[in-house]
Amino acid sequence: MDKTSVSFLGISLEDYNSSLNLMNKFFVPKKLLIFYEKLSNKEEECFINLAGTILNQINLLLGQRISYYISSSKNLEDFIAQVGKSRYQNLKEAIYEEIKFRLLSNSFPEFYFQEKISLNNFQKIGVQREFNTIENYLCPTAAILILNSGW
Repeated sequence: MDKTSVSFLGISLEDYNSSLNLMNKFFVPKKLLIFYEKLSNKEEECFINLAGTILNQINLLLGQRISYYISSSKNLEDFIAQVGKSRYQNLKEAIYEEIKFRLLSNSFPEFYFQEKISLNNFQKIGVQREFNTIENYLCPTAAILILNSGW
């Protein structure tokens, strides 16, 4: 799956910004800013890449059913006819929920094994999100939206 899969499904920055979320606007998190700082359209590129990685993770969780339905569909309407409107809406909402969760928690699976050095005996309080199984790659809300959709 690639960037065309994200646009094929109608997942866009404008749609995300108009959906129900706490921030009302997508932003590039500091953890990812170094990868996008030289681009003029950094929000758009970061959003597409983030949505694409989440879509890939959901696709793996579902045994690559999404990529099968995308490849056997001519357009979005055909995809919705195959999977059903509620599954499509839940997929889209799960991706948006996971984006929101990652932005607010500043927690990304790609950085999970990165070592953190803490100076002057500072302690971090709270439970760190773990990504040791594919099921943990999604926040609870996104996982429930996907798993309860009966893919």
